[in-house]
Amino acid sequence: MNSEMTNGTTAQPAPDFTMTDYVAADADGRIVVVGFVPRYMIAAQVPPEGGSVLEGAGDPLTDYVAAGAIARRPVCTAALDGTTLKSLPVPCTITIDGTAHDCTDDHCDLSFSHPGTYRVTVSAWPMLDATFEVTQA
Repeated sequence: MNSEMTNGTTAQPAPDFTMTDYVAADADGRIVVVGFVPRYMIAAQVPPEGGSVLEGAGDPLTDYVAAGAIARRPVCTAALDGTTLKSLPVPCTITIDGTAHDCTDDHCDLSFSHPGTYRVTVSAWPMLDATFEVTQA
C-alpha cells in the first residue's frame, strides 16, 4: 500500500480504538488510578509526579508497579503468637483500633490496659496489610 497521498503528504496511521485497561502509579508504585480507554489514549494519561502510566489491568488493593510492570504485592511476613507480633517487616506501622504506631523492631509484645478484643494491623509498603484480632482477658 502506498503511504503517499495524492497531494504529496504522508498518510497518518489510524488511531487504535481498541479498548484497554491502564493503571497510573505514584513514585512508590502505589496504583492510584485504574481506567479503561482506547489504546491510542494511553499516551495522553498524565502520571502522578514521579510516577508512571502502564497499559494493563491492576487492582489498587492487591497490585503495585515495580520495575516498570504491574505485579502482585507480597504477603506480609508478620505472624501473631499469643500477644506477640513476630517476623515484622522493618520498618512497619502497627495500627491498633485505628491508632498508628511506628515500629522499627522485628517483633512487638502487645499489652492493653483494658480487657477486650483489639484489631491489630501491620502495614509495610509494598506488602499487603496483615490484620489480627488480639484478645486480652
